[in-house]
Parts: sequence; C-alpha cells; structure tokens
Amino acid sequence: MVFDRQPDVSAAEVEATRARPAPAPAPDLAGQLMQLQALGGNQMVGRLLNSMSDGPSADPGAAKTGLIAQLNGLLAELPADGVRLTPEELAGLNGHLAQLSTLLGRPLPPVVASAPVGVLPGLVPVATPTIAEMLTAIGAAIAGLSLAEALLIIAAIAAIILLILLLFRSAVRRPAPAPPAEVDEKPDEKGKPKPEDGPRPPGPVPVPVPPGPRAIFGPVRAANTPAKMPDRIPDAGVVDVAVQIINWTPALGPIRITVDNAPAGGAADFGGSPETVVNGPSAVLPVHGSRQSPIASGTPLKLTARLGGTTPIGSSAGFAVAAIMQDMATAFGRIVNDASAGMVVSMSWQSDGASIRSVNEIEFEEQLLLVSETGSLAGHGLGDHGGLLVADIMPQNDNHLSPHADVTKGPGSQVIQQVFGFMDNRTGSIGMVVRNSGFSISRVIEADPSRPGKLHMIMTKVGRAGAVGAFASGAGAGAAMAIIPLN
Repeated sequence: MVFDRQPDVSAAEVEATRARPAPAPAPDLAGQLMQLQALGGNQMVGRLLNSMSDGPSADPGAAKTGLIAQLNGLLAELPADGVRLTPEELAGLNGHLAQLSTLLGRPLPPVVASAPVGVLPGLVPVATPTIAEMLTAIGAAIAGLSLAEALLIIAAIAAIILLILLLFRSAVRRPAPAPPAEVDEKPDEKGKPKPEDGPRPPGPVPVPVPPGPRAIFGPVRAANTPAKMPDRIPDAGVVDVAVQIINWTPALGPIRITVDNAPAGGAADFGGSPETVVNGPSAVLPVHGSRQSPIASGTPLKLTARLGGTTPIGSSAGFAVAAIMQDMATAFGRIVNDASAGMVVSMSWQSDGASIRSVNEIEFEEQLLLVSETGSLAGHGLGDHGGLLVADIMPQNDNHLSPHADVTKGPGSQVIQQVFGFMDNRTGSIGMVVRNSGFSISRVIEADPSRPGKLHMIMTKVGRAGAVGAFASGAGAGAAMAIIPLN
C-alpha cells in the first residue's frame, strides 16, 4: 500500500513537510554518551552516536543483542560491596528507569539505598544484588521486544541504557571515601581532664513536630492517551485531575495550584484561569491545555501546590500538551486499470486537539500483515510499503495497486490486515498505535461472468480490528469496494 496526497496539496508543501528534520537529541545527552565512550571504549556507544544523525539502526536484532551484552558486562564489573552514589545520581537513575519503563511497557524495579542516607557523607550506598536485579529486569524486557517494536524504539532505549551505564561505571571508578579523622583526646595543659570529658547530663527530650501538609496529584493524562505514551493532554477540552492534601486542616487556609514551566513548556489552565485554589482535603481540578508543548520537550509541565501561595507542598508528574490523531476512516476514491490494477481510497482521521492543525507534529505510517494468499496470488506479498506521513494534511489517498502481470494469471485471493502507528515529535514518543485504525484489505480474482473467458478482480477495504506485531487497534470506519476487469 502506498499513500499519495490529494491533488489540492502542492508538491512544494509536501516536500517541505517531508524535509522537516527529526528532533535532534539534547546536547547534554550526546556529551554524556561521548563520556561513556571514553570510559568504556565500546563500539555500541559509537553506533548510537552515529544513529543520532543517520537515523535508527537497520538491524534492531543486533542492537538488542548489543544492549544486553552491555548490561551483562556491567554485571561482571560490579564490586562485591556495591557502589556509592550521590543523592542526585540516585534520583537521576530512578528517573531514567521510569522513562525506560514507559518505553518498554513493563514496570522496572526502582533502585533504593542499602543503608540510610547520611551513613557516608554525601553518598548513598547501593548493594550489588539491587543493581543486579535492575539490570536483569532491563535485559529481560529488551529480550522480549519484537523486531517491529525494537525497530521503532531501540535508539531511545539505547540512549537511556547507556546513560545508566555511564552513571554506574563512573561510580565504580569513584575513590572510596576517606575514614573520619581521629580526634586527639588529650588533657589540658595542667593535666586536668577537659570539661567535655566524662559523662554528660541528658539533654531535653525533643517534642515531636506534627507532619506538615503534603499534596499528592493524580496523573495529568487524557484518557485516550496510548498506554506507552507519557502523560499528556490535548489542546482542547478538559481533563480532570485529582489532588489530595495530606494532613489538611482548616487552619492551613487556601492552597494554590499553578502550572510550572509555562509558557516555555507549553501552557495549561484551570477553566481559563492560570491558577486555582483548594480549600479542603481533596479536589478534582479541571485542567485544560491552552498551548502545545515545543518539539522534543518531553513532559515539561507540572502542577504544583503552594501553601499560602509561596511554599511548595507537592507537584504532579510531568506532562505535555500534545494532541494526537485517532479514529481513522476510509472511502472509495477511484479505480486504476492501466499498467497496474486496483483502487485508490481516501483516508481521514480525527484530531483530539482544537483542530487538524493541532497534530502538525504527528507523523504516522501503516503497518501490514499478510493474513492469507491462495491460487495465483500465492506469493504476491505486501507490495510497496508507505512511509511516514504528516497528520495535519487530510484527507490522504491510500493506493491498493498490483502490476497487471501479477493479477492475470488465474483465480486467486489475498487478505491483508492494516493498522496504523504514529510518532509524536513533541513528547518524543515513537511506536504509538492510532486508535481505531484497523482495516482488512482483500483481493479476489475470479471468472468475469459478463465476459466469458476473462477475469475480474474484486477489491474491498473495510474497518476490522486486528494486530500487526505490537500494533493492535480497533476497527476503523467506512468501506470501499471496486470491481476491476482484467485481461
């Protein structure tokens, strides 16, 4: 199946859209990867750095094997007594694991300290079994990826894993902390014990301080967001977000909720107001996306609760304002019967944002599965495969054509399942499934009853739920049919 655009879209506009560069990785990511290359001296990092400019690897299976080898290599390097991280490194590591869990679609165990923070000045000890459990879980998740999934997300997974390797290899090379200096307990110059020597009277018993208020937010996430996509809301409508104020009392007064990192990361409001007030132990906030997040910004926004309007008492997880495409439909366009035989259908879809322009950073592509082939169409295959297309140009044509020589050999049939996936340049999400984008495409070649001794081909395209690898979607809408005389 090959897409082309309607004649009213200019060639210049199409080429300009196709030529738009993919979002480049953040400069600090490339820099850290180069540091890892210097530390580990491995070719995997070099291949990833090349992929940042040359596109994803053509061999996702080899990339999977290489990443698992890197994880096993780190397992072999871990010292028996574990490693020591700064609190900032531990927080960053668990942030990387959360991103990796979202990409892989399965939970990964967080890394926790093996002793209370403060046992070592400025460092957090992490036991080797804890690290091994994490690395084993990551390896199992990567091994479980299908080649189709790996092709779409392997570069993003590799980037996160290699940052984790950098962090641990740096920690392994960190010098052990120096033992605390010994205190020389000598008597004073007259030979008398110093006043601080000997038993001391007990000090005052500390009075427990009641815990302060704390805000806990639910996810800022539209209900139609694909499971593997980060938290996001469209630039239309309202998404209800729950917030709970732990240890709330009436004496606290109003607690103000605002959107942090706006407008740089996009913008959201509460029914048109930039802030809202909570006056109780819980509330449901009507969050509206008013400006979409920039390209390659991830999830830059968050809701923050402030006591008295100034003291932060809790924030939500990050989220983006990013509209997506969904609910595809087909309709008959025209018959083609020249060097090729088949039909052209029109494809349309919905934006969950304010308009079709809201999905201008969504690119989508068909995914195909050969269901069956019989007779003269055995071995016909899937034909040409459409490439990435921009979602804000609609409708677009989907061509279902075959060379005449392939469909005039005699009776036969073929059935293909089609679903669509998309990538979002705002959040950096790839390998997402378009909701309700499943279609069944069939060809039947048989004797033409109106022309003795001749053949015709009956083509149909109808909405049908199905899966192609990891892409499973409900049925699209509409139908198209054509009868093409052959010979």
